[in-house]
Amino acid sequence: MKRKERVVNFLELSMRGLTGFNNREIMKKMMLISMTIGLMAFSTFAQSISVRLMVSNLPATATESELKSFFNQAGIETPIVQLVKTNVNGKPLLTGLVKVDVSNAEKAINLAKAKQFMGNTISIGLSAADKAKVETHKKGLTTQAQPTTQPKPVTQPTPTVVAAPTPVVAAQPVPLGKLVVLEFANKADNQFWWHGGGAATQDIFVNELIGTKMFQVIDREKLEQLFQEKNLTLSGEISAANAVKIGKLLGVNYLLTGTVTKYGLPDDGNNKPGGLPGFSAGNRKFEAAIKVQLVNTATGKAVWSDELSTEETSTKVSVGGFGGGVDDQRMFDTVMKRVIQKAVANLKAANLKP
Repeated sequence: MKRKERVVNFLELSMRGLTGFNNREIMKKMMLISMTIGLMAFSTFAQSISVRLMVSNLPATATESELKSFFNQAGIETPIVQLVKTNVNGKPLLTGLVKVDVSNAEKAINLAKAKQFMGNTISIGLSAADKAKVETHKKGLTTQAQPTTQPKPVTQPTPTVVAAPTPVVAAQPVPLGKLVVLEFANKADNQFWWHGGGAATQDIFVNELIGTKMFQVIDREKLEQLFQEKNLTLSGEISAANAVKIGKLLGVNYLLTGTVTKYGLPDDGNNKPGGLPGFSAGNRKFEAAIKVQLVNTATGKAVWSDELSTEETSTKVSVGGFGGGVDDQRMFDTVMKRVIQKAVANLKAANLKP
C-alpha cells in the first residue's frame, strides 16, 4: 500500500473513533490525530530521497512526455523529466534529465539496458553523489531527508565554440646579404679537351645557392650587365683590396670566388683503354676538384673557404684518344655538380652570421 493511502486510511479510522465523545474529548482526539498525521508525513518525506539520471543517445525528435511515459510503463513512479538540446559539430544532441526516487534508480538503469526507446539504445548515468545515495539506500543507511524545494529549471547549455588552431608558420631564413658568384678560374692541367668549365661551375653555384635562400644571389645575366656598365672583367681569386672595390661598385656584400683545380682523366696509369689503334674503350676514372671561398666585401677577408674533390669510374669510348660532346656534359653533371653541391652544403652548415 502506498504511503499516501496509509495516511488517508488512518485519518478515516480515527474520525470514526470520535463517535460518542464530547467536544473537549473530541478536541484532544483531533490534536492527537494531527500530530500522528504530521509524524507520518515527515516519515514519508524523510524516506523520499531522489536522484537525477542523465539519459543520453535520445532521438532528436523525442519529447518529455514520451520519455516520461517510457519510465511510467516500467513502473517507475512520477519521474520529473526535462530535455536539454545542444548542437555538437553541427549535429543536434538531445539529453534527458530524469528525477526519480532513489529506490527506482537501479530499475531505471536496468530498463535502459533491456529496452530501446523509440528505436535507440539509450544509456543512463549517475553523478558520483547520486551513486553514493543509491549505495546508501541499498545498505539501508539512509538518514537524510530529501529537500522539499522545487528543482531548479535546467538551462540549455551554450555550445562551446573552439577556435581553430592558428597554423604555425616556419620562420623564413633572413638573407645574409647580396652575393655575386664570379666565374671560376681554370687551373686543371688534365682538362685540355674541355672548355668553359669555369663558367659552367659559376652557373651551378648560382643555382644551388639560390635554393638555400642564404643570400640574395645576383644571376649571371644581371652580373654581366653590371660588368659591362662598370667595365669589369673578373674571375678566379682576387685581392682583398679589389674585393672591397668590387663590393662598392656592384653594391654587394659577398663575393664567391674559386678555382677548378682538377677536371678530367688523371695521368696515374689507371686509365688504360684497350682496343684498336685510334679507337679505344674501357673503364676510366674521371676526377674533379675545386677551391672556393666566400669574401666579405666590407673587409675584403674570406669568411669561409673549402677545398673539395670527387671521382667517377665509368666506361667511355674515345676516338684517337679524345672524347667529347654529350659524354663531356654527362661527366660534368655527374662529377663536377656533385662537388659543387657538397660545397654549398658545407657553406650552409657553417651557419654564418651577418
